[in-house]
Order: sequence, then structure tokens, then C-alpha cells
Amino acid sequence: MNPLMILFAILGIAIIGVMAFIVYLLYVNSRNAGKESIAEKENELIDLYLSLEQMMKEIEIYTEKAKSEINSDIERIKNLHLGISEQSRDVPESNQSAKSLYGKGTDVDYAEKCRMVRHYHKNSRSVPEIARIMDMGQGEVRLILDLKN
Repeated sequence: MNPLMILFAILGIAIIGVMAFIVYLLYVNSRNAGKESIAEKENELIDLYLSLEQMMKEIEIYTEKAKSEINSDIERIKNLHLGISEQSRDVPESNQSAKSLYGKGTDVDYAEKCRMVRHYHKNSRSVPEIARIMDMGQGEVRLILDLKN
């Protein structure tokens, strides 16, 4: 064999060896890169999960605050409604009656009597209560309410 051919054979084997080594390094690098990218993605997912947990806590706090404000507003509205309905009642105390307002012998106009009966009924007074307040019979109160309806 020719020394030049031996040199080319050795050089060819060396090149093949270097190429095999480069392929090996690329393979190892790609495996490590895959592991690194998986680890990076896992860390990103953990960060995302923690961010979502924080958002959920903030949403819960906001929701509780909103519920509290709504309940407060509801109570305020109820109190306003009660205040308005109490003011609009302009009814005598339970121990008073129509005769004490107008005097025993006072002949209260029938239309006014009917208006007052309807007013008391509209403000959630019962028929017996209206009859007691107006110093009338329950049948008369029912008759006035039935005539209106």
C-alpha cells in the first residue's frame, strides 16, 4: 500500500471519528436542551398557576367587599322605605280613634271616611284594626273596601 493511501485512510477514519463525536455532542445537547425547555416550561406553568391563585384571592376579596356594600345598600333602602312608609301613614296611635280626632259628635264626611279606610288598608292595616281606629264596624270597613274594588 501506498503511504499516501494510508494517510488518506487514517485521515478518513479521523474525520469519521470527529463527525461521530460531533453527532454525539449534538445528541447530548438536544437531550439536555429538551430537559431544560421542559424545566423552563414547568417553571412558567408554576408561575402562571401562582398568578392565577393570586388573582382568585383578589377576586374573592373584591366579591366579599361588593356583597358587603350591596347588603349595606339593601339595609339603607329598607330603612328609607320604612321611614317613608312611616311618614306616609299619618295614622293616629293605636289608642286613638277617629272620634278622638274629630270629636264624638262630629259627623265625618262619608267620602273622607272611605278615603281614610282605603289609606289605612293600603298601608297594611287589618280590617279589625281599621274598624277600631275609625270607630266603625268591621262589616262597614269590609263594605267600603269591597266597593272600591
